[in-house]
Parts: sequence; C-alpha cells; structure tokens
Amino acid sequence: MKSTNRKFAKENRLFRKACEIAHINPTDRQAGKFRKHRGLAYKNQGKAQSAIDKKKQENNGARI
Repeated sequence: MKSTNRKFAKENRLFRKACEIAHINPTDRQAGKFRKHRGLAYKNQGKAQSAIDKKKQENNGARI
C-alpha cells in the first residue's frame, strides 16, 4: 500500500532536507507536491541529495 503524504512528510529524509533548503515547512500539502514533481521543495531536490550524500560520506569516513 502506498504511504500517505502525512507519513511521507514525517519519514522521508530527502523531502525534509529539501524543505529545509527551501525555507518552507514540511507539510502534507508540500509532500503531495513533491511526489508529483512540483513545488519549491522539489526544485531543491538536487541540493538536498547532495547535502545528504556529503553528510553520509563524512559520517562513514569515506575517501574520494
């Protein structure tokens, strides 16, 4: 079963980081827009993914 926008907004790290970068609240409505590839959070998805990847590399001690 597909998760609800409310659950998605609470649990999805990429969405939450994209909202943080866009300076908007991670609401159910924004989650719906994000999942339909619309809205401010979706426009910042690339930056959010880069930030998550960078943080993950720092935590793992990975070398490039």
